[in-house]
Amino acid sequence: MADLHVLRETNLKNVSATLRNIADDIDHDKYGDVRAACIVLDAFKLQVHFMGAGEAGPEAYLLLGMGQYKMAKLIFEEKERAP
Repeated sequence: MADLHVLRETNLKNVSATLRNIADDIDHDKYGDVRAACIVLDAFKLQVHFMGAGEAGPEAYLLLGMGQYKMAKLIFEEKERAP
């Protein structure tokens, strides 16, 4: 199962600085062998960007779905632990 990394080292409201930090972490092998990435930009026009190995459409769809599953699982686990 993929790990969900919550970034705390930077002000997450600064999108470009956060993306630079992620790129630096990838360059320093913090996440292991990164083969692909997908980001969604909430801008005037919603944009999805895929980069890396594989065919953009199917790979982006798969990565986004896996990310959504991982986040939902963490939310439900937190609710189960709550008093």
